[in-house]
Amino acid sequence: MEIKTNRLYFLDWLRVISIFLVFLHHVGMPFSGQSWLANYQEPSDTLLAFMIFFQQWRLSLLFLISGAGTYLAFSKRSWLQYFWERTKRLLIPLYFGIFFISPPQTFYQFYDQYQSYWDLYPEVFINRPILHLWFIKMLYAFSVVIIPFILFLRAEKQNFFKDKISTLLKNPWAVFSLGLVFVLIMVIVKKLFPYNADAFLTNYSTSVPFFLYFTTGILLASNAKSWWGLFERRQFFLSMAVASTIAFYTLYFNREYFASLGISQEVLEVIWNSISGIMGWLVILSIISYSIKFLNFSNKWLKPLNEAIYPFYIIHQTILTVLAFYIVQMDLYWPIKLFMVMIGTLIGSAGVYKLIIYPIKPLWFFFGMKSKTDKTFNKSSNKKEVSSELV
Repeated sequence: MEIKTNRLYFLDWLRVISIFLVFLHHVGMPFSGQSWLANYQEPSDTLLAFMIFFQQWRLSLLFLISGAGTYLAFSKRSWLQYFWERTKRLLIPLYFGIFFISPPQTFYQFYDQYQSYWDLYPEVFINRPILHLWFIKMLYAFSVVIIPFILFLRAEKQNFFKDKISTLLKNPWAVFSLGLVFVLIMVIVKKLFPYNADAFLTNYSTSVPFFLYFTTGILLASNAKSWWGLFERRQFFLSMAVASTIAFYTLYFNREYFASLGISQEVLEVIWNSISGIMGWLVILSIISYSIKFLNFSNKWLKPLNEAIYPFYIIHQTILTVLAFYIVQMDLYWPIKLFMVMIGTLIGSAGVYKLIIYPIKPLWFFFGMKSKTDKTFNKSSNKKEVSSELV
């Protein structure tokens, strides 16, 4: 199979799929027993066991894809043009979301503390609730910090370096070893810097692993041969991903047994972080390599989906939180409630996008959508098409 390097459609599809997985994760949060904005009082252990698998790689995959899109966005611009483009498409939607999208979530999270929605707003300007928009904030920070590295990769004299990277990726054991390096860094960082939700970028237990995946996406996008190296080893990655998933669930369902053997909680935590990190890396490599085989095409749905998926990400959790607040209180079996939340959020988000955001062109600016001027620039600035600029 020959990969068409003038358009990496599989990245477009993976972007849509990755954000949809984030949506599905948020749908399951009220029913899984994890602390969230609206919670069901009788959570499902089965659902939690299913969701815990996706937690190990869904956001890492999204950061990797975003890194690839960041390099491709930079390839058509000067660094100043790139900086403005990232600011316009990330920072402006972020602050618009903080002041107009996130507040309803906070209101329903602390529903009993307010007499009306407007009682909340004085606090919004002080606390600036970010909630699920943290991803946009972190992505913007990564996109700015990485500018010198991308300039380094764009230099023609670095072709030797990029060729070495693509050669490395053709060796499956070298790619697997790269994952081991990631895991080692992750384990050390989590040991030295325990999780701190209030720290953001200095919450190194999450920001460092995400930055590594973001940088990996940039390296892959800098040389099209790298994708071919992953594609050729797809069966190896899949078999290793299956094996690591079995190890992952063996530990997950037998934590008490391993603890009874005298293994300390600290050691078990290191083992857990190691296995989950390796599994996440291998699952991501499997997804990418098989998407090259099966998703490197376009159809009538791809363009509109790519245009809609970023606004969908921005608005979906607010609609989901409002619906979940009322639905979890109904006297129904939890799978029915989950289905109602999922379908209601999909319909509500699609309706807001189709009936409000898309027809009103000035709103495009606040939701990070490309204007006609941006699209004209993209076509004229580079004769070769590349994958859409992934947010």
